[in-house]
Amino acid sequence: MYKKILYIAVLLMMSLSARAIEVSSQAGVLYQFVGADTTATTLVVTGEMNANDFTFISEKMKSLKQLDLAGASIMACSDASTFLGQKEFKANALPQFALMGSAIETIKLPKNLVEIGEGALSSTAIASIELPSTLTTIGDAAFAGCKKLATITIPSNVTTIGNFLFKGCESLASATLSDKIASIGNHTFAQCKSLTNVTLPASLQTIGTSAFAHCSSLSAIEIPSTLKIIGDEAFTQSGLTEINTSACSSLSTIGAWAFARCQKLIKATFNNNVASIGEGAFFDCPLLATYTTPEGVSTISNYMLKGATSTNAETILHDGVTTIGDFAFMDMSQIASLAIPASVDSIGNNAFEGWTSIQQFSVENHSTIPALGSTVWQDVNQPEVKLYVSDDMFDAFSEAPQWKEFKVTRASSVGTNSPGIDPELITAHFAGNTLVVKASSEIASITIYDSAGRQYNHIDPNGDSHLIDTAQWDCHIYIINVVLNNGLHKSFKLARIN
Repeated sequence: MYKKILYIAVLLMMSLSARAIEVSSQAGVLYQFVGADTTATTLVVTGEMNANDFTFISEKMKSLKQLDLAGASIMACSDASTFLGQKEFKANALPQFALMGSAIETIKLPKNLVEIGEGALSSTAIASIELPSTLTTIGDAAFAGCKKLATITIPSNVTTIGNFLFKGCESLASATLSDKIASIGNHTFAQCKSLTNVTLPASLQTIGTSAFAHCSSLSAIEIPSTLKIIGDEAFTQSGLTEINTSACSSLSTIGAWAFARCQKLIKATFNNNVASIGEGAFFDCPLLATYTTPEGVSTISNYMLKGATSTNAETILHDGVTTIGDFAFMDMSQIASLAIPASVDSIGNNAFEGWTSIQQFSVENHSTIPALGSTVWQDVNQPEVKLYVSDDMFDAFSEAPQWKEFKVTRASSVGTNSPGIDPELITAHFAGNTLVVKASSEIASITIYDSAGRQYNHIDPNGDSHLIDTAQWDCHIYIINVVLNNGLHKSFKLARIN
């Protein structure tokens, strides 16, 4: 009998706690209409509300799961009592921090809502939400920390969205933004680790600081041609495999660390009008095989390509670059040859540190010796590396500090067909599980064996570089045979670390 009574009591409590309350309220006195029944899980409000009513919902109705305000109107308020101490609130605007941290799982917003205030729905349990078409403004961090929010569409009338808008929405997989939005603010999608699909506005001009930082599932994004600025750390540690802004003729600035530690980034294409690429923009991007420094960039910033071991040496400098910054090319350990344009007059500290595969540099077009920072060639075996120079500059480079340690060689000694750079160079290395093969001319074939001589793969790339994913093979020591179209070939024995 006792168990039966207890069971009935539990059912009764569940029934009471699950009750829906429907009220037609007047602004500021919702508490009078709800009464003492603050444990309800569903609340439907029609009539008028103001900031005081949201304070009541947030502080007193802790069990609320569903909130329906579709039939309500939010009125202006000049005497609100909120934890922020703010008194003035606008009409048709969800107040700042109105429902922050509440247990609400579903919400219907007023049909005439114009603005969602700062932090208004942050850290709630909502999984989806339909925003009214009347909406024009969404404040900072309005949905930040909504860990269950899976998808969002910003209505077409919205012109302004705040910083940190969806930061930490770790379940957010898809987002579509209004075409009237010109700027994506700082940290807008930061730490949205499930984000795979985002539709950017056709008129977008600015991607703010850390806007897509740590979006580890974001492998692709279509950039509109109107873009002008990519902010600092905009895509740092994201999952991008390619970024293409070649159609962005007004893009002038790529911020510091913008694509740093994008471990899957293979291709980055920019319009030549880009004038500034910030410090560490491609720091530790080991798979970046396709990259060309835009013609408008005259300074290679500090750490810009540090650790970009797959990048082609022929595209990192152009005749117009004057300055190579500190640590700019550090640990680009697979490059075998590099021609330094005559325009380069300054090379920073440790700029070429860790170039352990380098066989030759060419400065044959220089009529003056570039100024050097300290330990520019750290870990480079300079006595075994040829430095090709013009006849007129042979003595000067042979006596200059840091330059004289190279095997200084007259470019004229190798003939007019090979001005300072050996014509056939083949390199191969691992970047994670990816095998990167490059040559100075077209590759005819790549054959991969294990250490016992068993063939894993045979490829005919028809290009001068190729990437091969080896994750499928349970092998750590590989023999790679590379044959060029002209018949020259080279074999490598390489260890895959992971």
